[in-house]
Amino acid sequence: MNIRVLLLSFLFLFAVKTADATTPATDCDEVIELEVRDALSNTPLEMATVIANGKGQLTNSEGRIRIELQACEVQLEVSFVGYQLLDTLLVISANTPLLTVDLQPILLNEATVRGDKAPFSLAPTTSLRNFTVFSAKKADIIRPERLNINASTNNARQLFSRVAGLTIWENGDGGSQLNIGTRGLNPSRTSNFNTRQNGYDISADPLGYPETYYTPPLQAISRIELIRGAASLQFGPQFGGMLNFELLASPQRSFGFITEQSAGSFGMLTSFNAVGGTSGRTSYFAYWQHRRGDGWRDRSAFESNNAHVRIRQELNEFSSVTFEYSRYRHLAETPGGLTDRQFQLDPETVLRERNWFGVNWDLLSLKWEHRFSGRTRLMVQPFALVARRDALGHLGRISRVDPGGARELIRGEFSNWGVEARMVHNWQFRSLPASLVGGVRYFDGNTRNRQNAAVDGAAADFSFADAGLNTGSDYRFDNSNVSLFVEQVLRVTPKFTVTPGLRYEHIRTASAGSYTQIVTDAAGNVLPTYPRSFTEADARSRNILLGGVGVAYKFAPRAEFYANYSTNYRAINFSDIRISNPNQVVDAAMRDESGSTFDAGVRGSFGNWLFLDASVFRLNYNDKIGTRLDTATLNPVLGTQLVQRRTNLSDAVTQGIEFSAEMNLVRLFSDSSDWRFNVFGNVSWLEGVYRSENDPAIDGNRIEYVPEWNVKAGIQAGWRGFGLSWQVTHMAEQFSDATNAPAGADPNAVVGAIPAYTIQDISVSYRHKGFSLQAGVDNFLDERYFTRRASGYPGPGILPAAPRNFYLTLRVQRW
Repeated sequence: MNIRVLLLSFLFLFAVKTADATTPATDCDEVIELEVRDALSNTPLEMATVIANGKGQLTNSEGRIRIELQACEVQLEVSFVGYQLLDTLLVISANTPLLTVDLQPILLNEATVRGDKAPFSLAPTTSLRNFTVFSAKKADIIRPERLNINASTNNARQLFSRVAGLTIWENGDGGSQLNIGTRGLNPSRTSNFNTRQNGYDISADPLGYPETYYTPPLQAISRIELIRGAASLQFGPQFGGMLNFELLASPQRSFGFITEQSAGSFGMLTSFNAVGGTSGRTSYFAYWQHRRGDGWRDRSAFESNNAHVRIRQELNEFSSVTFEYSRYRHLAETPGGLTDRQFQLDPETVLRERNWFGVNWDLLSLKWEHRFSGRTRLMVQPFALVARRDALGHLGRISRVDPGGARELIRGEFSNWGVEARMVHNWQFRSLPASLVGGVRYFDGNTRNRQNAAVDGAAADFSFADAGLNTGSDYRFDNSNVSLFVEQVLRVTPKFTVTPGLRYEHIRTASAGSYTQIVTDAAGNVLPTYPRSFTEADARSRNILLGGVGVAYKFAPRAEFYANYSTNYRAINFSDIRISNPNQVVDAAMRDESGSTFDAGVRGSFGNWLFLDASVFRLNYNDKIGTRLDTATLNPVLGTQLVQRRTNLSDAVTQGIEFSAEMNLVRLFSDSSDWRFNVFGNVSWLEGVYRSENDPAIDGNRIEYVPEWNVKAGIQAGWRGFGLSWQVTHMAEQFSDATNAPAGADPNAVVGAIPAYTIQDISVSYRHKGFSLQAGVDNFLDERYFTRRASGYPGPGILPAAPRNFYLTLRVQRW
């Protein structure tokens, strides 16, 4: 551990030294006056925040300040609530007594943010944006249009290549679902993040079933915001944090369009088409994506349609209303999982020929924004979800063949709504700018989960059988949540910022329903006293207070030290408890999880050629929920059998080092605009262990989904319109349960080690004005690997990842 501490210390010192080396040195000694104005009304803005070379001031009643300079260059940041942030490097010439800065109101134009024209976009460059506090938090900003990636399949491995410490599951489903986790959290459908689109929830039920079956297409995304555990204060008590997909802004012309057509291996075809525009005070944006493929394994064809419409109306110069509707339909065959031996012999083996998966997802949002004054803004956003997902087929142990006959159908129906209000107020503390952010949220979730026998055959018929039961269940889950939060961004000095925060949560979860138990003899015949039906109901209420604080010290114009501590909480998911799964037993007495997150690091851009973010973290769990290999008597006739048990295992700790860097080597040596050569890399070292004095079988064991080393690196090079991208991903071995069972320990492959793997992707592209052509090869060395062992659908067992595959994309746009 001493070597790792020494390494981190070296990186910190390197950042400070680099910052010093990039500070221009001149003999100039100028005093200038700066005036900040509204770009539309040409009126001065009082109390605007101006930071020049790290020193902050507020404009007076005439919108002016005086700046004393020790150099002829000044790094200038000008911000005012309700306006776009301005960040620029100014060269001051002689005899320049007055400079004028015009800020664009956000309500009249889609906002651009600091760093949009910069070479790097990995970390937040402002403490507050669109009612979201970034100050002192571990956060990553991703702009897909800057990455030469395979957008046609929503390739998460490439999309998150610049983010350290993420674990990504690949199901081989053409990118239909996003599965990411961090710091030892289960990646299943991104369930440990509060997942949002344009600021509102898109998961099935953030309280009872926080899994996300819908992801917007990458072609429609302009920005992705990922805030780690400290996001619990703003967005709810998830350990993972918050993940927000921000869709494209409407073009400023009356009509713009994007059309992108892709074709690839295994019959993959993707068509993305979007239109948008602005006319007076009205703007609009709409897209439709159609995607289909045969899949690289038999019985793995898929087809999906994804559509979205947004209309934004400016009511006046202070208020706007935005309506959004998203519609997603997805249907896929699923060939099931494999045992360890089957994967070694032939990963293309198919053991399930009658399994299907379907998703219907409808999202609504209506947002009202109002600017009361130059200091205060309010946002109120009601939202709703009506959705359904169906898993159909033979869902039994993968070591047994499909016996034919009636299949099983698991159906989840979700009907949720909520409203969230947020307010930002800028004020002055000891002549320095401060921002108070607060909000209130109400959520009401209604979920119905049914599991029963379905119709026979092999078609995608999501209908329950008219007669007969197969350990059926029918449950309703009603969840409600009221929460309030407040965070204060307080500049103690022009360089030092403190951000304390509190969040109160009232959570009520309730369940009511029935289930049927069936016991058979060794020949599969139902015993005379079965089936037996049982009814049950339960309700739990809790009041939770979360707290945290962050600090940041800006030691260079674009670089800072940051640290934060926050408490976390995660309610159990009732909807997981009463699903019959022959591979898993769920503890009905599971308790909620609680814990805390700590981050500390240094990040920033140095000169115009280097970005880095080096940090340490510690994640503490109390009563961590996980899985372990165990025995259970599911059938008294057949006796005990090996199962995966999901329960509160013990307390646990995950800690580690996360480091990301990107270098623009062309800008390091020249100012050429024709050539590009960026080198990026990130590495995370993770240590996650269980601490259980009462259970020596797991005490000291590694936490599942925590690879010791997680490394990603690559280059993005080009000349004029031509581009080349290459990346490599290496993931060390990780375990899938708390007992750290080795590969092959479970004949059904539900638990066991996930071997280390290394994947390489490469692509080339050409862009000219509104035209682009891209071709690439994912997994071009044809590595055979897997990232997941599934206990249930879409397995169970090992889910092999896709082999080498090709794609070609043509894009034309006028945006």
